[in-house]
Amino acid sequence: MAFHPDAISNSLFEVAIAARRGEVSTILAKAQSPHGQVRAAAIKALSGDDDIVIETIEKAFSDPDPAVRVAAAYAAIPRPRLNVTALLRDSNPEVVETACFAAGEIAEDSNRKLLEKIASAHPEATCRESAIAALGVLGNAGSLEIIIAALDDKPYIRRRAVVALAAFDDLRAEEAIKKCLLDRDHQVRQLAEDLLRPD
Repeated sequence: MAFHPDAISNSLFEVAIAARRGEVSTILAKAQSPHGQVRAAAIKALSGDDDIVIETIEKAFSDPDPAVRVAAAYAAIPRPRLNVTALLRDSNPEVVETACFAAGEIAEDSNRKLLEKIASAHPEATCRESAIAALGVLGNAGSLEIIIAALDDKPYIRRRAVVALAAFDDLRAEEAIKKCLLDRDHQVRQLAEDLLRPD
């Protein structure tokens, strides 16, 4: 189905105005738009955590447009009633990456095992990186070996893993950071030096 650009622009403008005025009913109506771009904008514009708002965001977890699901992942961060488990299992890497970020921001341990699986086995490096960051925020000792194993991954994932290790008061984490002083990537080495430098 084709959508006229003017109609989409008008709808996006209406969402922006409704958000500024706090007109939740208008935003909720736009969340049912036939165009994904408008639905995503509406999800981003929602405020509060009334039942209807929560239900609308939760429904967006299974929206056919990945951009809407990404918006829903971000929308879940300030709303602890929502659980991003379904988004962590999404088939779209961008959705999974954002859901990992959300899980870290929410700092809810219930998704830790799923984050560990993503960190160690997801085919997309960006998802592994985001999951490692979330595990660092959670700081659960059970995730330490997964984070240490990530030090054998791509350079930017190794950098993320070094930062995540700083959250652990554990000899294994300290030894892993020390080994990073010999990493072939300059930024990994620099991060390790910074973390090991006495205050």
